[in-house]
Amino acid sequence: MTTTRDTHWTVGYTADRLFFEMVEVKDQADGWEDYENKGQKQKYYDRAKEAIKMAAGRPPPVFIINKSDLTLRLKWELAELDSLEEVVSEAIGRICENVNAKLYHLTLKRCLGWRFEN
Repeated sequence: MTTTRDTHWTVGYTADRLFFEMVEVKDQADGWEDYENKGQKQKYYDRAKEAIKMAAGRPPPVFIINKSDLTLRLKWELAELDSLEEVVSEAIGRICENVNAKLYHLTLKRCLGWRFEN
């Protein structure tokens, strides 16, 4: 990956990177300079557990992603995406699958909402 913003990350890597940053896994790519390991991994796994528990409820659960947990580069890449829904849903889905793949696919995959908060 290059550090210039003239080159965008692929959609697939942007989903990977969102997942990596939420669960505190670094790779060898650029853009980690301002990443702070804040212990947010458990926060996102707890949110996935709660969403799976609430999957049968109305309204459907909403998974919150805190922008403050993300690097500047990732926020820039997400803002430039045409496929934001696909990327965010993929990253959240990976976390939910790690918690309980069967329940996620049977109950939550089609109805989980999400939003960014500061």
